[in-house]
Amino acid sequence: MLGYRCCSDIYELPDEERMSLLNVTKERIFYAYVNVGCLENKWTHLAKLYPNAQMILFQGNSPHENLNDLKTAWGKRLLLLNEKNCYQWKDICEFLNVVPPVSPYPKIEGIPKRKVKVLDSSVGQNRWLDRDESPWIIDRQNKEFEYIQLRKITANKPINDYQLDNSKFWLYRDDTFPGNECLFSPDNFRIKSRTKANFVARKENMEVRQYSSSAITS
Repeated sequence: MLGYRCCSDIYELPDEERMSLLNVTKERIFYAYVNVGCLENKWTHLAKLYPNAQMILFQGNSPHENLNDLKTAWGKRLLLLNEKNCYQWKDICEFLNVVPPVSPYPKIEGIPKRKVKVLDSSVGQNRWLDRDESPWIIDRQNKEFEYIQLRKITANKPINDYQLDNSKFWLYRDDTFPGNECLFSPDNFRIKSRTKANFVARKENMEVRQYSSSAITS
């Protein structure tokens, strides 16, 4: 929601992404990394490689075992979150110097690290779908790869009516993001059949937006 192309909740980065990150090359695809297992012992090293980077650490009820080392390496570029301030935009947006989104901070269950496989464009049939140009979407000029999720994830509020082919679980979105003229509403999503659904966009006063639309997320 803050405009970062983020790679999160995995054990290993794709080889080319990891090498690009550690070698400070421009071939990196992602701008942010969250809960990535292979980077957990490299944070102090990355602080030296990227002097303009920032780090956000959730310390929970117990201090991080390497907290003093991280404080020394990152200095003022380190933001510590806890149970009191981890579900609000204020501290995060002030730290990153960005405008807070109009929607409340999302409260959703965290995802454990996942084991993934990486396929390049030579595997199977791939086709780029028409889409808006957004900073969090991989650009078509980047080398194509696809994450194959090996672990099944279920959502806490699944949609009924066949679950859209009975293979995935989805959540309705009721927020928006900077630059989007619509506010997402569950009322604008209509399941037509086992494999078809309508996403409705219409002009109406949504207080923070003048249009409503719909979106679902897994």
